[in-house]
Amino acid sequence: MFEEFNVSGLFCAEQPVLSLYAVGKLTGCVVDVGHGTVDVAPVVDGQVYYPGVARLPYGGEDIAQLLKRRMKERGIVLSDAQLDALKRKAMECAEDEDAYEQVRKAARDAERSGNSHDIETHVLPDGQEIQLSKEDALTLGEACFQSSLFGLETGNSIVVAATTAVQAFPDNQVRRQLTESVVLCGGGAEAKGMRSRFQSEFRVMASAPGLAPSLVSPPEYMPAQTLEYAAWMGGAILARVVFQQNQHVTKFDYDESGPAVVHKKCT
Repeated sequence: MFEEFNVSGLFCAEQPVLSLYAVGKLTGCVVDVGHGTVDVAPVVDGQVYYPGVARLPYGGEDIAQLLKRRMKERGIVLSDAQLDALKRKAMECAEDEDAYEQVRKAARDAERSGNSHDIETHVLPDGQEIQLSKEDALTLGEACFQSSLFGLETGNSIVVAATTAVQAFPDNQVRRQLTESVVLCGGGAEAKGMRSRFQSEFRVMASAPGLAPSLVSPPEYMPAQTLEYAAWMGGAILARVVFQQNQHVTKFDYDESGPAVVHKKCT
C-alpha cells in the first residue's frame, strides 16, 4: 500500500472484528453470508478465537447460480447483473423446514394438475418482468439451511456452523456471551425471513439452561444497511479511533521498520 498507492497511513483488522464494531460489540459470534462463502467466527474481546472459526463453501454467488439453473429449466436466460437483481428482490426464507416442504408439495400438486401456484412478478432495474413461484423464492433462502440444495453434504447449515463456533470456546461465561451476541451479516443475510428463521433454529440448537441465544441488531443511530455492509461500517468506526489517536502505521513507520511493523501496531 505504501509503495504502490503511496498512502499516508494504514491499519489492519480482521473482518469479523470489524463486523462486531458495527453493532457496538467486542465479543460475539459473526456469521457473514458473503459472495463466495459463509464465514463464521467467534470473537472474544476483539480477538478472533481461531479454533471456532468455520467457512462454509457457498455464498451469494452460489444462490445466484441456483436461481440461474431454475430459470434455465424454463428457457429463461439472464445476465449476471439481472440474476443478482432478481435474487435480491425474490429471495426469502420459510418459517421452518416443514413450511418449506409444504410449499414444495403444493407446487408439485399444482404442476401435476396443470395450474400455477403462488406466482409473483418481479420487475428488474432494466424494466424486464420475471415471474417466480413461491417455491423458487423460498428455495434460494432454504439452501442456507439445507446445503443439499446446493448439491453439498447435509450438515453445512449456517445454524449448525454458528452453534459449533460458540460451543468451541472452553469458558462457560464467555460461551454464554458468544451465544447471546450473534451477528448475522453480509448481503446474503438480507433475505426476507432470514433473521427470524436463523433465530428460531439457533435458539433450539444452542439452547442450554440460563442461555438466551439471540441475534444482535445495530444501534438505532446506525444506517439501515449496517448489517449488509457490517465490516465496512466497523472499519469506518475503527479508522476514526486509530487515526485520531495515531495508532496506525505511518509511512515513516514502514520506512523505518519494514513490513514487520504491521504485526507490532495492528494487534
